[in-house]
Amino acid sequence: MDGVVLGGEHRGRSLLGGHRSGGEWIGTALVFVVALIVVLSMNATVPALLVGLVIGGAGWFVFLPSETMFAGRSPGAAAWATAGFRWRRWTGRAVFTPAYLLDASEAAPSSTGAGRAAGGSKRAPLLDLPDAVGAIRPMAITFPGGGEISVLRHSSAGTSPFFTVTFEMQGGVGGLTEEDEAWRSHLGWSRFAASMARHGSLVTGLQQVARVVPHDTADHELWLVARTPRGAVAGAGQRLLEESYLQLLESIPERSEQHRTWLTIRMPHSPAWAARARVLAPGEEGDRLLALEQIRSVVKRARSCGLALRPLSREQHAGVLRALQDPSEPIDMPRPAGMREAFLGLDDRARRYVRVFGGEHDWFTRTAFVTSESMSGALLAPDFLRPLLTAVDPSVVRTITSTVLLTPAVRARARATSDASRDKASLRENRSVSDGSAEVQAAGSQVRLEDLRPGSGIHGASWTLGVTYTAATPEALLAADDAVSAAADAASITQLRYADGQQQAAHIATLPLGGGIREDARWSL
Repeated sequence: MDGVVLGGEHRGRSLLGGHRSGGEWIGTALVFVVALIVVLSMNATVPALLVGLVIGGAGWFVFLPSETMFAGRSPGAAAWATAGFRWRRWTGRAVFTPAYLLDASEAAPSSTGAGRAAGGSKRAPLLDLPDAVGAIRPMAITFPGGGEISVLRHSSAGTSPFFTVTFEMQGGVGGLTEEDEAWRSHLGWSRFAASMARHGSLVTGLQQVARVVPHDTADHELWLVARTPRGAVAGAGQRLLEESYLQLLESIPERSEQHRTWLTIRMPHSPAWAARARVLAPGEEGDRLLALEQIRSVVKRARSCGLALRPLSREQHAGVLRALQDPSEPIDMPRPAGMREAFLGLDDRARRYVRVFGGEHDWFTRTAFVTSESMSGALLAPDFLRPLLTAVDPSVVRTITSTVLLTPAVRARARATSDASRDKASLRENRSVSDGSAEVQAAGSQVRLEDLRPGSGIHGASWTLGVTYTAATPEALLAADDAVSAAADAASITQLRYADGQQQAAHIATLPLGGGIREDARWSL
């Protein structure tokens, strides 16, 4: 199985340079418009031209992304994010307390995490969901054989409505330790993603969430209790054996980890969706029937690719979301109230982390993102993330989330052709000594173009990788920074871009909700 080039995008291909986001392009354009207005209002005199050049140059610099500072953002974008962070703190939105916790604390005040979340700051709005989640509404969809499926309709302001469905990905017995089985899994995943990206598919985004926690020994402890006699019946040898087994179980979490994976698919409420839904039934009933049809199709295609997907119910989905926020909660414990109890109290008044008010104690969570600009330009094997998944030492509770926007081959090939052409032209025109980044980028775009050749069956994708890790104290979180950074370096990640000042939104984006799947925000001129 061939490798792939994911990084090496160190240089912008636009006329103005830099990998600008949509907001940064808008800011740059507005500054240039102001400069033009100033020049015209002063009758285009020489002083007016000088003033216009100063204003335009300042705008170019303020909105030019920096690869070494501001986590890959421009000074203007960083200043905007800082202003937003301070605004959220001042308005009290930095502290989120779910309605069900407020109801419980008002009925019976206590010193638990819920009480701490509700006090000590301006009270957050009475909402069931954090702001970063947006507006979601569960849809009641039931399999013919029984069992309800968690289908969410997202309709946040500023975005087009879309539907998401979350599945548990059931791994093989060997997991990541059996090389042959791991390679079969990689190949099956690539075939499955390609089938989702085909022309006419209603699935446009895939979000894969991998959770790594110390191995849970509860089942072994229950087995020991059930099979050993109690009281006087147990002899000295039996008690010695029991104590020895318990000591062994206590050492397992330090040396062994448990991996769980979920997949969330995103289906936009596009004209194509609406047209097909109207054929099945009018109104929301058509949406339900079409969503059920898509779920069946996804499960069937996954099975044909050697993958096992199990759709989650609303209760199971809520339990997974809570466990990803609070590691002390069991992953497989359903929540009867569904999405109403899916979120815990959150506090991100600190820039570096978001504080989660868990059931047993508070947790401190930090999130960083990886894009093509912060990846090595080398040819990577399909299992290049193995160090982040299995080799973080000491072990850290972490979540690795990949969000992928699928692009049909025709569109991806057109983009790859344009990128390769610009990179070649840039190399020919460059007469100065190069630091090697232009050559690496040109080689990567050429590999991408060759991969997308007609008949290859390969489609394109825009992707983002999120790395979230959790600790019981801020000091332990600081120690986890080094462990995760070392594992990321071993995984060919050159820079982890921390979402400091936006940690609550970043944390929500790495949960299996599909909200972290966005249209490609980088424009090119």
